[in-house]
Amino acid sequence: MATSSDSLLSSFVSSNNVENNVNQRQKCYCKKKTFLISIGIILSIYFLFVPLIATVVIGDEPLTLVHIKMLGLIPGTQTIRVSTQLKLSKSLPKNSELYNPTFSVKYNTHPLGKIKSDEALITALDGHTNPLNSSFEITSIPTLHSMGQDLMQLPNISWKMTAWSSVDVPIFNSPTLKFPIPYIYVSKLVSIKACDGLPDIHLQLFDLFDVPGPEKKVKLHITVNFYNPSGISVVDFGHVKFNVFYQGSYITGLRTDGEFQFLKGQNVLAANGMFEPENVEVTSELISNFITGTECSIDAIAPATNASSIELYSSFLAGMKLKARLKGYPQGVMVSGLLDFDPLKTIEDLILHGKVDVDISLRLYNPFRAVATVSQVNFTILYKGVEIAYSNSKTHVVIPGNSSQYTPKIIMTADTKGNKKNLDTIIECIETTIEKGHSLIGVNGQFTLSLGQYTFSPKYFQKENIIGCTFLDRKPCDDAKPPSGNPH
Repeated sequence: MATSSDSLLSSFVSSNNVENNVNQRQKCYCKKKTFLISIGIILSIYFLFVPLIATVVIGDEPLTLVHIKMLGLIPGTQTIRVSTQLKLSKSLPKNSELYNPTFSVKYNTHPLGKIKSDEALITALDGHTNPLNSSFEITSIPTLHSMGQDLMQLPNISWKMTAWSSVDVPIFNSPTLKFPIPYIYVSKLVSIKACDGLPDIHLQLFDLFDVPGPEKKVKLHITVNFYNPSGISVVDFGHVKFNVFYQGSYITGLRTDGEFQFLKGQNVLAANGMFEPENVEVTSELISNFITGTECSIDAIAPATNASSIELYSSFLAGMKLKARLKGYPQGVMVSGLLDFDPLKTIEDLILHGKVDVDISLRLYNPFRAVATVSQVNFTILYKGVEIAYSNSKTHVVIPGNSSQYTPKIIMTADTKGNKKNLDTIIECIETTIEKGHSLIGVNGQFTLSLGQYTFSPKYFQKENIIGCTFLDRKPCDDAKPPSGNPH
């Protein structure tokens, strides 16, 4: 039988065990609570504060679009395959990776589209990324049009690009050991170098050629050389149209010979269209500038509709205005002149009468492929800067394309103008022609020129590089080479 002392002892031991168990449970609970709090803090730091810090760090650095190349339109969509290269924050170490970001793009606060990358964006030491193969979905045609106009005319434009992405940052520059940062928000105002009006557009070829048929129509063919300084290029713009104007007067509507490529750096564009000048007088000035080598500019304006055979790019190009420079032929189109006269009798008549008529046949060069017809000449002839003669004569000479032809004999009047200086200069010109076999003369005036169904009266000046000789010694005139090739 248990004693009372045994009962008391047993009760004491039991109470101690209970208290110990409670303490142990409390300690275990505290440890778990501490562990969970620690885990929570770590997760908060990892999922909240680390991305926030990364976002702030990246957001402080500029972003530049180095180059975006539009490779081609996906048929039936408004999505363009593109290759994109960016220059990101230098705050990100080399080989940092942004996983397949999808950038929302705005232009002037208006949505433009979305660029979805097919691969991770990887940074280099200088902040440049790898070229990214992406899809650029255009979501607003009006915004695309607005951007296209500004891209061509302004020196710089900018996009607002935003994206959510995960980033892997290398640890101690390790190529394999990386620290992942989930869900950072990238929001950048991206600077893009634009075209600044494409100031260096040169008409390398300016040529007219006949269209077979009774209508006597003529086509204009041009080759344009230009430099694209921008960070945007388009591999295939489709067949592109431009209306051409000179001094505000319509000349022609051009269409590119093939798919137009607008690439970074040097470009060449070839196009042709019907030559349909609305103002003959204004166009005569253009032809005058061309055949005298006088630089001038023409305007090319894309039509409001159907500017490209690819509908999406039509919106991009619509109404776009560009200026191109045309240098023409600095050599001039008058090659030589054959004089039919008696030198001694001519000098005698000049001394006695002050003027004398001389027959001359002019060799003219046609710089176009189209057949040209000259029907009137009104020239003053110059020798050593002195006006020594003039000719106001009707004629008729048909000159095949890119060739030269002598006119029938026309009358040239040598005129002393009643002063000794002019008389002496004329005599010197005659003596030089006889002694050396030729002389060099210049002209200033106007002639009547027909191309197809159009007749022009361009003003004309040529420096003293025209070879003058006699019919009896015509070899220098016949051997004189007309200008070859096209202006540049």
